[in-house]
Amino acid sequence: SYEATSVTPDEDFLLYWSTTQNPIGASLLTYWPSDEDRGYFLFLASPAVGAKEDAARPKEITLVVDTSGSMAGDKIEQVRAALRQVIGGLNPGDRFNVIAYHTAVMPLWEGVQPATPARRQEAFEFVSKLRAEGGTNIKDALSSALAGSKSDGMSSVILFLTDGRPTVGLTDTNRILKAVEAANPKGRTRIFAFGVGVDVNTVLLDRLALENHGAPSFVRPSEDVEPKVAALYEKLRYPVLTDLTFKARGMRVTEVLPGTIPDLFRGGQVVLAGRYERGGRVESVLAGVDGNVTREYHYVVNAGRKGQGLTNDFPARVW
Repeated sequence: SYEATSVTPDEDFLLYWSTTQNPIGASLLTYWPSDEDRGYFLFLASPAVGAKEDAARPKEITLVVDTSGSMAGDKIEQVRAALRQVIGGLNPGDRFNVIAYHTAVMPLWEGVQPATPARRQEAFEFVSKLRAEGGTNIKDALSSALAGSKSDGMSSVILFLTDGRPTVGLTDTNRILKAVEAANPKGRTRIFAFGVGVDVNTVLLDRLALENHGAPSFVRPSEDVEPKVAALYEKLRYPVLTDLTFKARGMRVTEVLPGTIPDLFRGGQVVLAGRYERGGRVESVLAGVDGNVTREYHYVVNAGRKGQGLTNDFPARVW
């Protein structure tokens, strides 16, 4: 039951409950139409509510912000506010840098610096002076961010923000992605892409994030940028499991998407879609890195055989 007095019920009432004692819960949904030789599956995994309260480990974060001419007006003001919020929320052990870009690339420092009060103040002053002008040099901005120094034992994250398409320097999507792959082998630096408005290259930002263990996020022109950036930053602050791998013993899974599994963060969810060739009892194994420790989570579930499983085809449509 829920009771309250002198309260205006102007927000949704949210009730969370747990169905497992595991730190990470998972479920398997299957759909196998009788006229096909393989089935479709969705594997869903999410951390327990309130899990990993102590997961804010020291990290390196590079804030890469588009200051091209199209960011003029409310956009640049909102971005300034969002950057100030992120910089203010850094932990004492973190290291960070701010890189502004338009036609040229303008890093605050040559590499990441400790998040000391003095360095934060320098960053606040840098952000306050950002002006919207010029074109959009995405490739050079990413290259500059990835070339920054990396500290052993610390996770490295780029928060990349843009409101447009590349117009300066290298502009071909595939060539930009190949350059990022060469500079960031195996996605060691996580890239979170943030698109503002309707003119962004969504294909580029989606692949940039998903191929580098991050996540894309977008806001419409009428939306407030500041809370969206803050929410994305709050998500990446608390990694629960990184460098994930997935196995389904007994299913003979194929064509699992996405090909690079994104990291699992507090309050987030991993969704994998694929095909499978054998139903029945299945042992699903989700493995990843928790800090410096490799962990495995095992789930015994059932996969529908041909003609069984869900009657709704949404696993197939998701795949």
